[in-house]
Amino acid sequence: MKAAEIKVPDEIHRALLSSRRTDDDRQRDEPRHLAGLLAFAGIRPGMQVADLMASRGYLAGTLAEIVGEAGKVYAQNSPRMVERFKGADPVAERIAESALTNTVSVICELEDLKLPVGGLDAIFSFMFYHDTVWVGTDRAAMNASVFRSLKPGGIFAVVDHHAPVGAGVSVAQATHRIERRV
Repeated sequence: MKAAEIKVPDEIHRALLSSRRTDDDRQRDEPRHLAGLLAFAGIRPGMQVADLMASRGYLAGTLAEIVGEAGKVYAQNSPRMVERFKGADPVAERIAESALTNTVSVICELEDLKLPVGGLDAIFSFMFYHDTVWVGTDRAAMNASVFRSLKPGGIFAVVDHHAPVGAGVSVAQATHRIERRV
């Protein structure tokens, strides 16, 4: 399916226009095909979703707008990510600034996600899976933790850049890309 063939529901269009989103957020949307991605993943009001390594909350904030008050967003960062922000939790700051009452900041390692077991409709790894290679994440343990947190039929959406065929994980740190098969 091509991006142009994806019908984007009104709730996603409204979420992308929310006044709680920043200008920086909006500038990132089109190059990342965010509307089509979220429509393709079937994100809708009332869902329980997670954003792994949420950083400042770009995706988590958008998910919060879509799932609404009947839904819940878990925005996960590792302790190492929080250290990058001088010990301040960037997602907690965004939650407070934007009044995202349906969003919870979760600080934990990727290998042991502190998410509801069997409770989530979707979990996103958005533009960071390649980083798990060079930071030394046990990807098998991380993936197992993800799948424990998903409901039966839940979606684990891995969105990332990709390296050329044959590169494997060899260029992960240098180019921030890994081969698709990884």
